[in-house]
Amino acid sequence: MTSANRHKVFFEISIDGQKRGRVEFELFNDIVPKTAENFRCLCTGEKGQGRSGKKLHFKNSKFHRVIPGFMLQGGDFTRGNGTGGESIYGEKFRDENFKMKHTTPGLLSMANAGPNTNGSQFFITTVETAHLNGKHVVFGKVTEGMDIVKAVERMGTSSGKTRGVISISDCGQLGGRTPDTVQPSQKRKAEAEAPSSEGNPKVFLDVAIGSSPAQRMEFVLFKDIVPKTAENFRCLCTGEKGKGRSGKPLHYKGSSFHRIIPEFMLQGGDFTRGNGTGGESIYGEKFKDENFQLKHTKPGQLSMANAGPNTNGSQFFITTVKTKWLNNKHVVFGEITKGLEIMKAVEAMGDDNGKPKRKVTIVDCGELGGGTPSKKAKDT
Repeated sequence: MTSANRHKVFFEISIDGQKRGRVEFELFNDIVPKTAENFRCLCTGEKGQGRSGKKLHFKNSKFHRVIPGFMLQGGDFTRGNGTGGESIYGEKFRDENFKMKHTTPGLLSMANAGPNTNGSQFFITTVETAHLNGKHVVFGKVTEGMDIVKAVERMGTSSGKTRGVISISDCGQLGGRTPDTVQPSQKRKAEAEAPSSEGNPKVFLDVAIGSSPAQRMEFVLFKDIVPKTAENFRCLCTGEKGKGRSGKPLHYKGSSFHRIIPEFMLQGGDFTRGNGTGGESIYGEKFKDENFQLKHTKPGQLSMANAGPNTNGSQFFITTVKTKWLNNKHVVFGEITKGLEIMKAVEAMGDDNGKPKRKVTIVDCGELGGGTPSKKAKDT
């Protein structure tokens, strides 16, 4: 698994109530999947309450122990003093493996009370700590924000007591997690049909591969089934909402398809950062999964990329095959009506890691005049 396939998460750090900035991490879910998934879910809070009665979420928890020239320790969201915390598995879990070593500053590793006692507490190294190899499971690394890590380190003492309150004021998964590429064991699921309804909007994306002339894909949006999701996409095609909270126009024009995996999907919609970590909805925030009435039954469907339940923004993907394992995880809100051959040409620019061979740009986009009946969502 390459870096492109690893989960990315973030912490927003505050010191004594003052925001200091963001630290971003890459998790080694290819090497220690159980440990990485524990941390990812504790960043998103998607697992709800734990056995302690507290939410399984790092948000508003503290770095309770900071030792300069060594590490920053946090993750005790139940007690805040290093004696608590809880894993998403409802119990302490075993050391997964010790393949990754403590070789550099900025590594994420599990704090523990001895072998096989992993919970939610973790630490971030600020120096090489080879003496911890074989004792603590390394599961990720800082990719951006080492200056924030260093600022937190300066708040520590040799005893570990912090000279101020260092909080994780917010945390989560970086935007547009690509839908899982590995299909889980199949479950018997009914595939709903979209009831017919007149007046659904049609939009277009004019797409250019490299310096080639742009070619058009047209879509119908299922406003009759998922009106809020469809309206978000329609407005991002027209740009009619002006600038968003990011300061950038709420508009797909000029953005790119940043991730393309043949025999799976094309992902785009990150108009703020262009790399899958950004984007913004017209509602000024992430919005909830509207419903899962429509299923991923064929190529050419439009569906929302997300970072877990109820985290829809502006990123979307277009299926290039049937992807039934995404049902009830991603909201289908439209489909291609013209330009499947353009979709296939874009698909040919991808690789197994998702990195496009050539830049694929949405050079123009907008709404087409006149509504159209909703399409029946059927297997092809």
